[in-house]
Amino acid sequence: MLIDTDLSSLGQYLKVDRTSLVTKGVASVRSPVTRLRESSFTIDHLSFCEATRTEFLKRYAYDTWRQNLEGEPIVVDQKMIEGMEAVKAIRDDMKTWEWMYGQTPEFSYQLEKTFPWGTVNVTIKSKEGLITQVDLDSMDHSINAPSLPLTALGIGMEGQRYDVQGLDLAVERIKDEAPEVLAPAGGAQKVMDVVRWLKEEL
Repeated sequence: MLIDTDLSSLGQYLKVDRTSLVTKGVASVRSPVTRLRESSFTIDHLSFCEATRTEFLKRYAYDTWRQNLEGEPIVVDQKMIEGMEAVKAIRDDMKTWEWMYGQTPEFSYQLEKTFPWGTVNVTIKSKEGLITQVDLDSMDHSINAPSLPLTALGIGMEGQRYDVQGLDLAVERIKDEAPEVLAPAGGAQKVMDVVRWLKEEL
């Protein structure tokens, strides 16, 4: 609930660069946003909580509300949760990577950055939290051909999770399966430069 929020700043936090991110998920519908201060000059956090509690009692514990009984609040802490197996199971499930990211809709993300050694264009496609395809375009100006180390990085990223750990595993995959592509002068440095950049962007 927005009680006395600065709405002029809210839009900045919710703004997304739509030009580089294409998703197949359901588009968000823009709706007017207001704050409770517009309806009440006296409302504060405590009075809002009390009003919410009262309405909850009226809806779910009508007899208690009708008799004007206070009712003791129940504090749900870690110790209490540990004794509630059903709640604990739900909590633990919601902490898993599969629950948080495994149902992410399919999307593609286009990025570009110029490094001292050249410009990199990358398109990452992801579905259900996994990288399904990477188009990593970078020319090695010294040989006027695509950069082999970065091509290997793109291949190594496919099938990995769309997160920082997935990028680290992609590098390890190159080292294990094709270490020779990192041998040319600057090859390993280019890969690490791009990985650091992508970690900031993901």
